Amino acid sequence: MNKLLYFPYISIPNSQWLIQTLLYWDEVASIVPFEYARRTNCLDSHMQLLIREELVKQIFPEQYIFRFNDFTYNFLKYVDTDPVIRSISDLGKRGLIGKNKLLIKTEKVHMAKLSDIGYELVERGLAKDKGRWFEIESYTAKSFMTYLAFLLGQETGFVPSTDTYNGFSNLLTHKENSRKATISNRVRDELRAQILNKILPVPRYIENFADILRFKHKNHDELERYRNFIESFIIDIDAVSDELKKERTNRFIEEAEDKIRYLKEQMSFFGGIKNFDFVTLCSLSSTIYPIISGIENRNTFELIGAVPGLLGAIYSTIRSNNIDELRREPLAYAALSGSRNTFFRRRAQGYEEF
Repeated sequence: MNKLLYFPYISIPNSQWLIQTLLYWDEVASIVPFEYARRTNCLDSHMQLLIREELVKQIFPEQYIFRFNDFTYNFLKYVDTDPVIRSISDLGKRGLIGKNKLLIKTEKVHMAKLSDIGYELVERGLAKDKGRWFEIESYTAKSFMTYLAFLLGQETGFVPSTDTYNGFSNLLTHKENSRKATISNRVRDELRAQILNKILPVPRYIENFADILRFKHKNHDELERYRNFIESFIIDIDAVSDELKKERTNRFIEEAEDKIRYLKEQMSFFGGIKNFDFVTLCSLSSTIYPIISGIENRNTFELIGAVPGLLGAIYSTIRSNNIDELRREPLAYAALSGSRNTFFRRRAQGYEEF
């Protein structure tokens, strides 16, 4: 499991959530109408950049919806039996949904995602036909996008996730539609978000998103170990009680934070050297110098001048070994991504270093 599917919107907001998501997952995708593949100018400039830099993939719903048996029927069955949506439907039929109405909030959903569902929602007072878009009451729209995201996730191997509302809406806990695996995925997603917010430090902003791709390529093995470490913990505590789960999660986060601080300190100490500092170098030099002075005195000063080169070779070898050892730690990826030199911004442009 290394791919994430963002929903409910087409464009992924430029936020810390996005930076963290791009750093953690191998692939990130969004649900995009197929016509946008040709008309990329329909996407906002930030989303165009993410796609151009191959940081975000596009999942075209038209390529999958026809594969789902009873796609329209099953969602409408949920709509017609959910007490909240039925109440909203009654208000909609009385013209009380929309701007300056009793229920103000609506969402635009592209017709490519809906199949026949859009027209059925219009009949129920839950939506208005706006050409290539349907303006749908917010609760219903989010329920539909949750429904669609999980179906597409099952088909494509992507894990659905969102940053826009808590949980995945009441759709997932509705009696007739509930699935243990789906509920478990929701809990895991929320738990993962809680953990990553604490132990995957990211800047509020980065100037060049391509830096993320380069960083991931450079540290791919570290990312694999880090993600396996996190996901293993999430799976291990899946079956424990909520109270114990909270306690174990807090302890896991505290221990991970301590370990990350330690790794960052070690990595910054002579570039990752442990137990080999400047004093050691000086001590080694004082031992070597008398030996050199006893060598046949052809060019003593030249020999002495060569000593720092030898020490440099020793230093470099030990440094390399220690850095490799540190980078094999499961939490090394978080320590590397949290380095102040990993992502930075120019102060001259009103940015600050991270």
